[in-house]
Parts: sequence; structure tokens; C-alpha cells
Amino acid sequence: MSANSTNPGTLFGGSWTQITGRFLLAAGGGYSAGATGGEATHKLTLAEIASHSHSYVDSYPTEAQGGGAYGYAGNNTLIVTESARSRTTNAAGSSAAHNNMPPYLVVYVWRRTT
Repeated sequence: MSANSTNPGTLFGGSWTQITGRFLLAAGGGYSAGATGGEATHKLTLAEIASHSHSYVDSYPTEAQGGGAYGYAGNNTLIVTESARSRTTNAAGSSAAHNNMPPYLVVYVWRRTT
């Protein structure tokens, strides 16, 4: 690894391939050297969205035909009122685990201790 963009083959000989667009992940713990994974973007599926619901007010007109019982003259008088009910949508989402790793390349990483 280097902070210099010079191809190591220029300095040390041999063939070298530049790794781009990935971070390095130490091998072990279920990750085999040379494996790749992750993704630059991830669109959550319905299962991966946190389980939730939404509240809303359902407002609608109600009507009754007027008449003597309503204190109006004639049967053609229309009484309109508005009713409102609080509602909650059905729950959506399952809170399933989802990939949250950028693109990676698994490598052996060593640290000198002496």
C-alpha cells in the first residue's frame, strides 16, 4: 500500500494490478482472502425497512335528507355535516438486516510487532 500513484513495477519490477474503488478488509472471521463484496449504493427492500405505520385523519362528509324531523320544511333540504376518524395504516417493513458495507477486497493484513 502506498500514498504514491507510481506503479510499484517501476520501482520493484514485476507485474502489479492497481486496486481501485474498494477498501481493504483483513482476512479471517468468515472473510476469505481474495473475496470481494459490498456495494456502492443499496436500495432497501420492503423487508429491510424498519417496521412502522402512519396515522392519519379520515375526514368525509355525511348527509341526511331534511324533513320535519330535522326542523326544515320539505323533504328536499339536505343536511351536510363532516365526520372525522383517526386511522392508522397497517404496519409495513420487517426490520430485516441489510448490507451496509462499501465495495471491499479481502486481503491479508500484517502488523510488525518486533
